[in-house]
Amino acid sequence: MLVISDLPFIHSLAQHAMQILPSFLVLHISNTLWAFAALVVSHPTFVEAVTTAALTKIGAFGSQSLSATAWSLSKLVWRDQTLLDAISAQSVLKIESFAPQNLANTS
Repeated sequence: MLVISDLPFIHSLAQHAMQILPSFLVLHISNTLWAFAALVVSHPTFVEAVTTAALTKIGAFGSQSLSATAWSLSKLVWRDQTLLDAISAQSVLKIESFAPQNLANTS
């Protein structure tokens, strides 16, 4: 398991990402959240900002972004029921486009 202990770097990265978050495309949102989760790094202010951005663009999320976001929330032990419900609803609508890996990550 990869873990980053350079907290000043993580804080700086999160701060910059939050500043440019309005310009993020859907894939940027899910990939950035995934990166923090993969590193087992929790930055509550950052995660809150990213999950809020995800919720506003959830209709544009494809199967990969939906599954990566669901996996990331699970890995970060982040309980945002509104976002999880939205991911679930969008996943049902787009289930035919889910590859096996997307299904596994969303479960």
